[in-house]
Amino acid sequence: MIANPQEEPEYSQKFILERAKSGRSECRGCAEKIAKGTLRVGLVTYRPYKTTQWHHLAQSCISCDELSSKPEKLDAEEDAALEKFMTASQPSVARPVSELVIGPLSLNQLAHLMTQKYRKFRSFSFGLPDRSKYSANWDWRCLLSTILVCNTRESGMLKFGNFLFKLFPDPESLALLKDDDAGRRIVLDEMKKCKLKHGGRKIDYIIGATEVVLKNGSVPKTKAALQSIKGVGHHVASVVLSWTGVSPEFGVDVHVERIMKRLGMIQKQESAIETEIRVKAEVDPEIIGHFSRSFVDFGQAGACAYTPACEECWLRKACPTGRKYTELDW
Repeated sequence: MIANPQEEPEYSQKFILERAKSGRSECRGCAEKIAKGTLRVGLVTYRPYKTTQWHHLAQSCISCDELSSKPEKLDAEEDAALEKFMTASQPSVARPVSELVIGPLSLNQLAHLMTQKYRKFRSFSFGLPDRSKYSANWDWRCLLSTILVCNTRESGMLKFGNFLFKLFPDPESLALLKDDDAGRRIVLDEMKKCKLKHGGRKIDYIIGATEVVLKNGSVPKTKAALQSIKGVGHHVASVVLSWTGVSPEFGVDVHVERIMKRLGMIQKQESAIETEIRVKAEVDPEIIGHFSRSFVDFGQAGACAYTPACEECWLRKACPTGRKYTELDW
């Protein structure tokens, strides 16, 4: 059930729109610098203090569902650019998911709502132009990026990926790093700058994965073959198969576990494998991979971070945790 938006406040987050002043700010969506003079979107939060997270005004970097309360005092060009972005970003469904949702929800209902609201699934370019996305090179970059992001912030992985794929644009060039001690030191130094954890191991992992890709001619197409690569576990294999379009897989990571437990969808003792099996049995196959990704965006940019902001969440009326903190009767 969807509440009347006039009776219940919508999930909202203040934002500003302006031209980048220096070219030093980094996009939280793609981790690239926002060039001076180009339009940028700033999400303003006050948890626990005022911060502004900058993004390119692009669908691949931010969802229009994260924007509300249109800024005042926009000039004609800024207003037109924002209107064009919002129009192009509109979902194809008639029901807006920014309205307050009242539960209870089934897993499949939750999946459809989450994937309507958060749409970054397979939107990352990994440094390639749009015409090359989902190519063999894109699949290889996706595999390496998924290995690199383990135990690391996504923004750090994206920043390092920009460096790595400029230096080594294809598997053949990166494979040469195996016997290049000077090159490895350069890569390891950049890993430290980007705050990638376990850099020494990960550099061996991505070289090994690249050797497998060169031997096979492509990224492996089965979970068993992927998991035979050192550094690729069950979760990484699931994400890669889903993102490269091979099969509908649901990757269970810390965001999925944290948020689904808050929503009452999984029990504390339930394993990641059990959660994955249940989701694949109950959720429409065409959105399973997208559903898994949506938890990352909900946890990073939405209200369900490690410290939740239940009073701002569009799912608070369908969530046991949200009801606990927003319906106290003093």
